[in-house]
Amino acid sequence: MAISIFDKIMKSLHLSVFFKGGDKRTTNLVDNRDINSYTIINNNSLNSSPDSIEAKAQKLISSQNSPSNTTLVVVGTFLGIVKSIEKPGTRVHLDFAVINKDNSPTVLQGTYIKFNDGVVHFKKFYKSNSNGSREPDMSKWFPIVINSQGAEKLEIEFENIDLELIHKGKNDGEIFVLAESNKLSSRKFILNVDDAMLATLKDSQESADKTEIPAIFQATIQSLE
Repeated sequence: MAISIFDKIMKSLHLSVFFKGGDKRTTNLVDNRDINSYTIINNNSLNSSPDSIEAKAQKLISSQNSPSNTTLVVVGTFLGIVKSIEKPGTRVHLDFAVINKDNSPTVLQGTYIKFNDGVVHFKKFYKSNSNGSREPDMSKWFPIVINSQGAEKLEIEFENIDLELIHKGKNDGEIFVLAESNKLSSRKFILNVDDAMLATLKDSQESADKTEIPAIFQATIQSLE
């Protein structure tokens, strides 16, 4: 029996979430790649190019500018590792906060994560609902204004569709946030991947391949000062 377009759309709205410790539950994730791809393309065009954000950051780093001491990046305790049939590379979810310690507003231009020897770029914002579900937040886009002495919580999906950057052992990560045109802040973190996590990631990938439903593993990360 042929699968209708409606059935395909409904399948795309579910996400299997694996938590460290072996627990698994199914939640809802509205993945707009199938049902709102036109909207995503338009909204992405309003943001700075991910490559240009990284280029600006690297220019600031190479010029040996001191890191910004007016913005502070604080990461959460989990990194969501997404496995999907459409994404053979690296795709992650990260919750973090940016604190503006200055006495005047600041404007966030973009962000990216360096993972080991590669980079995962900003893809889109998402929001977490009270029932544990996640969905794209189409109302939030860069640039973002943070008031003086204010803070902003960000939930972002990052991806690199070409490279698989997470491997067994110690994985060094660093998230970079560009504010204005010359303020670069970052926060380093560590993701340790053991055999048990590798097995779970393999299972979640096989599940995604079989069901065409994305799966995410909530891995614990350690933030570094």
